Formats: sequence, C-alpha cells, structure tokens
Amino acid sequence: MIIEVEKILREKSIDYKLMKLSRRVVSHEDVKKYIKDINPENDCKTILTKDKEGNQFAFFLREMMKIDFSKVKKVIGKKIRILSYEELKKSTGKKPGEVCPFLLKNTKIYADKRVLKRDIIDFGSGKSNFGLQMFTKDLHKVIDFEIVDIANE
Repeated sequence: MIIEVEKILREKSIDYKLMKLSRRVVSHEDVKKYIKDINPENDCKTILTKDKEGNQFAFFLREMMKIDFSKVKKVIGKKIRILSYEELKKSTGKKPGEVCPFLLKNTKIYADKRVLKRDIIDFGSGKSNFGLQMFTKDLHKVIDFEIVDIANE
C-alpha cells in the first residue's frame, strides 16, 4: 500500500524511508520511548496555527523546541495561536503527530533554521502508523517554505 506522501515523494524522485510505528507517537518523549531505530535529534514536528482572520500558518521545527510567539509576531506581523485539536482535525483530517507539511494546502510554511542543520529529518507522514525520514537537503524540492528563527530551545 502506498500512502499519499509517498506518491508525492516518488513523483519528485526523492529518497525517503517510511518507518512503520508500533504505536501512535505524538511527542518527542514518545519518539524516544517507542522508536528505537532513529535518532531523536532528527525528530521534527509541524505546528499549525492561525491568526484572528482565520489565515493558517505552519511551523516546521525540531521536536524538542517550542515556538517563540514573540519571534513569530516579528516574522509574520501579527499574533497567532495554535489550532485546537478540533480545528486541526477539521482543517487537515489529521491528529497531532500525523501532520505532514507536504500534505498542507493553502498554508504558508515556515521552517525554523535549526531544522536545516540536521542532515536527516524524521516527521509525520500523514498516517498515524508511519513516520517519514528523508534528507534535509531535499525538503525544498517538495515544498516551498521560508527559513526563519522562530523557536526556543
């Protein structure tokens, strides 16, 4: 069975590894606890947010980091908030831990500069039972994103 993100990556001839997960993982702690064959330092997450007008923005950052909302306001010029579980589900059809930046539509994507310091990154594939691993250098071949400094360690 080929999942949606694989179709995108194969179409663009991107090398990747789909990792079968024995259980659903949501947090960095879950990754460290339940996934033994990856380096937790490569783990990334996609956080979906919106402004008061309902415009969505996605932030791709290393899993152990948090969004610095004061930095974000300087980047996009307005206050935002993280989507609630219900908003995330309605907007993407996904649960936390499943969101893949490659599957987002009509959403501006920002990648924290620290993500690009890793050679390999692991993140949600769009399916709860699979993780995605790829070379960081190929990220720009799949999605358009702006490199920013928006995280706190």
